[in-house]
Amino acid sequence: MPTLRLPDGSAVELPEGEPVGSALPPGTIAARVDGELVDLSFVPDRDCEVVPVGPEDPDGLTVLRHS
Repeated sequence: MPTLRLPDGSAVELPEGEPVGSALPPGTIAARVDGELVDLSFVPDRDCEVVPVGPEDPDGLTVLRHS
């Protein structure tokens, strides 16, 4: 099971095959996984650092405009 490290210092174990979006707060529209922008259906295969991206984030606006 991959462990997701979140910006608040917490860690979440994600069941194998689960998308990263299932561990993030409502309103999240994308995520940065180890610095790379991914959509919420991304399935991590290893431990990683995850930062939620909301619509107020510049990258979030880009995602919204292209979806």
